[in-house]
Amino acid sequence: MELGFEIKAHKPIHIKMGNSMETVIIADGKIIHNSYGFDQYLLPISIIPGHRLAATGRTASYELANPSPTYRLFNAKPHKKIRINPDSKIKLAVISNIPTSFRFLPHCFTLLAHSPSGYNEINLTHPRLVVEKTDANSLIIDLTYILALLKEKERCWRNYQLF
Repeated sequence: MELGFEIKAHKPIHIKMGNSMETVIIADGKIIHNSYGFDQYLLPISIIPGHRLAATGRTASYELANPSPTYRLFNAKPHKKIRINPDSKIKLAVISNIPTSFRFLPHCFTLLAHSPSGYNEINLTHPRLVVEKTDANSLIIDLTYILALLKEKERCWRNYQLF
């Protein structure tokens, strides 16, 4: 299965110059190296809810010599899909130095998971999503629940195509 993941703002996020966010997919306890995502912000900016902050499978650096008022509609670059065995135990690691009170970190972000059959968006505080806080700047998100949703969506899509 080809998958891609994006981190979106659930609440307004205020980013300072030099802040960054890293993402990486872990399958069966091993890092999938081509899934590494790195977003570096070389400008202060506020990200409004629903807009992308980071994604897997690519690196990006954001800077702007003369920010304009329209820059508030900023979206980080989209994910690149990564081929993953959907039967693996898959997790997503997120590391960030964006100044957010750590205990509120899951409340600030939404996870967007893309597959060939579509996408699912889920708040990191969803009761069926397991989010482990590993230290002051990182989260490990168990993707078991969201992968089950994506597999069901893909199964329905295949059945629909048969008609």
